[in-house]
Amino acid sequence: MRARTGRLRFSLGLDRDVSNLFWSLSVFSFGFGLYAYLFTIFLEDVGASAFQIGLLVGAQGLLRIGVNLPAGILADRFPRRKIIVLTTLVAVPAVLSFGLAQTWWQMLPGMLLIVLGNLGTPAFSSYLAEVGSPRDRGRAFSMVYVVGPSIALALSPVTGGWIAAATSFRVVFFFSAACFALATLMLMRLSERPPVQHAGPAAGYREAMAVPVVRALGLLQFGILVILTAGTTLMPNYLKDVHDIGVGTIGWFGSLAAVGSAALSLALPRVRIMTTIRTIGLAPICVGLLCGVTLLTGNPFLLGAAFLGRGGFMVAWSLFASVLSDTVPPKLLSRSFAFSEFLGSIGLALAPFAAGALYDWRRGSPFVITCIATPVLAGLAFWIERKYVRPAIHARALEAERDVPISVVAEGVA
Repeated sequence: MRARTGRLRFSLGLDRDVSNLFWSLSVFSFGFGLYAYLFTIFLEDVGASAFQIGLLVGAQGLLRIGVNLPAGILADRFPRRKIIVLTTLVAVPAVLSFGLAQTWWQMLPGMLLIVLGNLGTPAFSSYLAEVGSPRDRGRAFSMVYVVGPSIALALSPVTGGWIAAATSFRVVFFFSAACFALATLMLMRLSERPPVQHAGPAAGYREAMAVPVVRALGLLQFGILVILTAGTTLMPNYLKDVHDIGVGTIGWFGSLAAVGSAALSLALPRVRIMTTIRTIGLAPICVGLLCGVTLLTGNPFLLGAAFLGRGGFMVAWSLFASVLSDTVPPKLLSRSFAFSEFLGSIGLALAPFAAGALYDWRRGSPFVITCIATPVLAGLAFWIERKYVRPAIHARALEAERDVPISVVAEGVA
């Protein structure tokens, strides 16, 4: 009985493969968080100027845009377990190269290599959508994509800072490599899931883009990521330059943001009227409130409380896959995931450039724009729910009852 109780606690009430995804992504996120908040400082230590740091990060953003569309094709044509394992494994040599780099340009191959891990995102999402119970799909996505990584990211920045202070920055990367290797080993225990076979010709991006709910959710993801990234990219600089807040305190704010992600993802679904798409719309308002507080005060206690709302960024971003799983025909899922992430990646790549230009013009302007735009995005999400999401969910329910090809039903929803 005790052993069974222990297994239940370890699984968190999730299906076996979902639980495995939860713990492996948590371990991976811990490894990422060890160095993420220190990364630009390390780039300076190996000789990169501010412009060169921007060049490196920009190159990552451009590659991220390029890998998302091929990623959907991979998820349809190859076993998803193999894709997930291999795209996680590439992070190991990437961070090892960081620890061995002697100059800033030697960081570029590893930075580009680690972005190739995004090739596994559609496979990861479609695998999770398939192995989880349809009734608990929203909880599964929230637990795997938000709660586990948030807890890990709440602990790892402090740990990474301690390791760097006690040893050196380079040692942090070796610890991260160990975490990534462990996550890869854990993922190797996933059940084998071959490519999903569907009747008729193979689905393409044209078919996915023809579904109205896919276009609507993709554009919403683009808008949310543009606005939230613009409002948060230079927030550490603003806190340091305007409010004279130390780097250590800013690091603690980052941990509080991760705690906020976990708290919001657990609390919002318990509200009776909150659907997944409504959570996507309302979570960014928490980031908008943070931007407002940042403009109004430099009090670290008030900022610390407001930084819990920074977690709304991760909550909103992570739930798009869940809504797509509930509304899109299974035949089109992988391409729909990839298309949505493609639009989101464009937003992530463009927003820092806009934020930098606005910040140079007037330091507080990116935060003002985010404050104003997040309620507008919430209204847009509610409209998309009424116009596209509800009809698509209803169509899938009818299809389950009638046992007709779901693509015919969903593509007829306008």
